[in-house]
Amino acid sequence: MTALTLDARLGGHLTINVCASCQAFWFDQFESLQLSPGSTLKLMGFIGQHSSPGKPPLPDMLRCPRCASRLLLTHDLQRNMRFSYWRCDNEHGRFIGFFDFLKEKNFIHPLSPAQIEQLRANIQIVNCSNCGAAIDLESGSVCSYCHSPISM
Repeated sequence: MTALTLDARLGGHLTINVCASCQAFWFDQFESLQLSPGSTLKLMGFIGQHSSPGKPPLPDMLRCPRCASRLLLTHDLQRNMRFSYWRCDNEHGRFIGFFDFLKEKNFIHPLSPAQIEQLRANIQIVNCSNCGAAIDLESGSVCSYCHSPISM
């Protein structure tokens, strides 16, 4: 992981850890909430520069970089968008993929029924933004493999 220093709210600074090859961030406890709006935009730019479709699979067991305990897969909800991350049970922090970070910050959200109908009028098949599988818009608006809704 590579350290990245960013501006925090209220004029401070914080250092997060980034793994560009596995396309994920490590946030120590509450760091994600402390990001300034400008820093969140910087991370979006970083994601744009370092995202690739050939993301390697994560190991079966992830460990906390602070205490080496096993990280627990956690599902959360921000507004109406579900996202996942791995957290340390000792509250040292969390490991979150680029895509789920964008969901958490509400930069990716489900399409409305009207947006789905407009998409169906122009396009027949889209790829799932979560797993990459093809979604036939005539038969549904949810990925049949990972069950993620179409999002933008």
